[in-house]
Amino acid sequence: MKRVRLAAPYLDTSADHLAFSLTAPVREALAVNTVRLGGVSVELRLLGASHQVVAGPVTETLACLPDQPGGGPPPADITEDIDGWAYRFTSALRCHEPREFPPRAARLRERLAAHPASLYGAFPGSPDALSALTAQRVGDVISWQTWHVYPQSGQIVETRTTLRPPHGEAPHEAEQKNGGGASAQPLTCGAAGRQSPEGALKALSPEELHG
Repeated sequence: MKRVRLAAPYLDTSADHLAFSLTAPVREALAVNTVRLGGVSVELRLLGASHQVVAGPVTETLACLPDQPGGGPPPADITEDIDGWAYRFTSALRCHEPREFPPRAARLRERLAAHPASLYGAFPGSPDALSALTAQRVGDVISWQTWHVYPQSGQIVETRTTLRPPHGEAPHEAEQKNGGGASAQPLTCGAAGRQSPEGALKALSPEELHG
């Protein structure tokens, strides 16, 4: 695990400000952890309370983008064929009471400590506000997960991505390119203020980190 104590203070933001893109250029990062999985370089980039991942022909961004409206993470699965690589992105928005954040953040930090291919950013003065990314390879499939915790707004954004190389080919270093874009209606908390809409990705627990 690569843990970084961020110099930038945590800003009072929320998941509603996030925008998803597969076409945004690589942005300046507060911290970067580059790992090699089966010959493919996977760059985990921490942008504060958001992220970028660069792997093979993919540049995935979930961040506050100046040229795009927010709206939060996409509620539906996004699947793309990017230069022959099969890409799939799923996300979930979970809403919690303030008292629930300290134990959830602590459990996530414990799991991340044992993960060799991860990046975790801690904000000064805000122990429960954190952003984390992990990556792994199972067979020929590369995957990564991210968590963005917003205690002020009572939200946790969790994402999971899988990337499979062209059929019949072993993973290899690919030229870094941008893929296609996607847009969707925002996720919101349910009527009880605690769940994503019906059909959204089931909540990703910290226990799934190694799954």
